[in-house]
Amino acid sequence: MDNGLGYYNLTLKTSDGVAIKGWFMFQDHMPRGEESTPTLVYMHENEHSNQMRLPLFNYLVHQCHVNVLAMAYRGYSESEGVAHEAGLKKDADAIMDFIANPSVNQEISAKLNTKMVFVHGKGLGAALAIYMAHERENLWQGLISENAFTAVRDVVEHKYFFGEHFSWLSRNHWDNRALVVDLNLPILYIAGRNDGIVPYEQTKELYDLSKKVNFKNQYIVPTGRHHNLFYTGASTYAANITTFIFKSLDKYEPGLLRGQSKAAKEEK
Repeated sequence: MDNGLGYYNLTLKTSDGVAIKGWFMFQDHMPRGEESTPTLVYMHENEHSNQMRLPLFNYLVHQCHVNVLAMAYRGYSESEGVAHEAGLKKDADAIMDFIANPSVNQEISAKLNTKMVFVHGKGLGAALAIYMAHERENLWQGLISENAFTAVRDVVEHKYFFGEHFSWLSRNHWDNRALVVDLNLPILYIAGRNDGIVPYEQTKELYDLSKKVNFKNQYIVPTGRHHNLFYTGASTYAANITTFIFKSLDKYEPGLLRGQSKAAKEEK
């Protein structure tokens, strides 16, 4: 992996013995310092490999000024196994175990502040991120849910949903409605108005159901589709994520530049 990113390889073993592989990507220059640099745990969508997501990871690291932990689920990229709902939840459990105790990898542990970790999921990954927020809410400072479906049964009839990449999903449940009603942590919902796979109205429904949260926000990209939100949203995509992170950490101040500490602002 070479995309202008500092990174460490990471392999985790799940409770059923499957090895999942990924990267911890970090900033060589951390404007806010290592102790105050948030980490996004990115739970990926159904298609493509993590190698294909490198432009997104580069964008998140350099435009949002965060570290990114991105593990490939079983059956994806270089990870072992075959994808199914119960197995992917075991993968998510292994990732949460690592976040709870990153000291098993000293290099990553030195750069990962466990009090500043957010879970960010897209599509299928949004379902996993919602599951992770529901199961161990204390691990996360917030949840970023991108292109989330309400439940698989709500999208399997959509004409663009069927295909070889989605056939196994139609046998699973992934009921996000049932989980978001219990969440208390801050949530940012992101969706594209022109999403041809998961209609953005499903994100709006999840937003409306999230009544217990500390605070919530939704960011709808007017011309966004399922796979191009960070391209289409450009600077506003980064701005919405960065603003959400700072609000969640109680460090948000209107007018604070991305990458600028409050102390640096006060010196001016």
